[in-house]
Amino acid sequence: MKTSSILRGITAAAVAATALTAIVSSANAGGFAVREQSALHQGASFAGAASGSDLSTMYWNPAGVTVSDGINTASHNSLILGQSDITATDITKNGDSQGINGTPFPIQPNPALAHPNGANTGAESGNIASPALVGSSYANMQLGGAQNVYLGLSINAPFGLTTQPDNRNYAGSFIGRTSKVFNIVGTPTVGVKVMPGVAVAVGAQIGYMDAKFKFGNANSGNVFFTGDDYGLGWTAGLLLTPMPGTRIGIGYRSEIEYNLQGKFGDNVAFSIAGGFPFDHAGSRFKAETDLTTPDIVTLSITQDVAPNIRVMGTFEWTNWSDFSELPIKATEGGVTTALLLSNTLPTNGISQAGQTFATLDANWDDAWFASVGLEYDLVPEMTLRTGIAYEESPIQKNTQRLSAVPDNNRIWLSGGLSWALTPAMSVDASYTHIFVEDGKLERTSIANSANVLFADVEQSVDIISVGFNMKLGHREEEALK
Repeated sequence: MKTSSILRGITAAAVAATALTAIVSSANAGGFAVREQSALHQGASFAGAASGSDLSTMYWNPAGVTVSDGINTASHNSLILGQSDITATDITKNGDSQGINGTPFPIQPNPALAHPNGANTGAESGNIASPALVGSSYANMQLGGAQNVYLGLSINAPFGLTTQPDNRNYAGSFIGRTSKVFNIVGTPTVGVKVMPGVAVAVGAQIGYMDAKFKFGNANSGNVFFTGDDYGLGWTAGLLLTPMPGTRIGIGYRSEIEYNLQGKFGDNVAFSIAGGFPFDHAGSRFKAETDLTTPDIVTLSITQDVAPNIRVMGTFEWTNWSDFSELPIKATEGGVTTALLLSNTLPTNGISQAGQTFATLDANWDDAWFASVGLEYDLVPEMTLRTGIAYEESPIQKNTQRLSAVPDNNRIWLSGGLSWALTPAMSVDASYTHIFVEDGKLERTSIANSANVLFADVEQSVDIISVGFNMKLGHREEEALK
């Protein structure tokens, strides 16, 4: 078979297997990262993810492109069922408590007199976490003329979130309603077995991000920002087998900068009888913000302790301090209800091109993830696995917690299995429950810094994942020695 035909076939298989990736993604690692990139490794709470022996290792360590000879594809899909509830405990304006059920929000000539969200329909948001389906795909090809060289392609949704409160008019709606971040990254990779037991790889990350954020006063329309952009990054990794039964992997994924260009606007009917010479009935203008996804370093080890038993471990560090703030800048002049009500802009609240008119502060901390796991070959065709992990959230203070990302430290408990249906086909399945610590939220409105929401947050997550692996063409595989 010609190399060009092989490449077309492997690319088509990878793209088809990734069709579900584009449905929706939901943050289920620290911050708004999506850790669910492998049904196999999820079964051990990602212990050994960067030192694994399957294609999905490529996400954490691109040297995983060398673990399977011939031509191979893999597709993994995860159903994420989250429960996240925000309960407002107080709203303050200019430092004074307004309570949860204050005077209904009036449109007044002087908006500073109004209660921040007096027309709310209760303190509880209901569940803000929508069910989500996340997909990832992997493919590799061993070059026929250079058997130690491998080409690969992975397609992942490494970051994302989808949140929307059941009660869109709850007391915290002026801080946030709908938040959506869709991110997809394709990573073409080249790997080389430089000597027995040593494999290295590099790859280019080609990413796309689309984001939308909405907020608004109860029983009113939304103020929103929406934007998208493409970004570039890189990845590199090393896979070592220093002795039979021991595999060590280290991988790096770089940050990717996105300049989200779109629009800021609202669909809020609003008029002022004095102070402004016009009526306002919703408007929008071009705007942008910069969002940088963090770089990640992952170190894993897999150790045989018996012919059919392995123990694994993973430590991962994520540079979340890159995510300090989202400044929303006007790229043309304009005005919206949010600007008219703002006390952060000078004079009349009209934005000028080049002006930063709203900033969403995050100021997150760097964070880490650690897991241990166990694999047991029940029979040659079936492997059972389990694992536990602790994940430190990049959010350690109430003022860092966003209504869209009310994250906190968490514990992962997982179990799963792999089943070889034939020598060329296998399936992976896993289940995880995540225990998330309760937390508190203290957020200032980006439209008016005098308005502050105080709230309690409760969360938990269940994840069900399935993966399908296929060998399209192969020679006898040689294990790394």
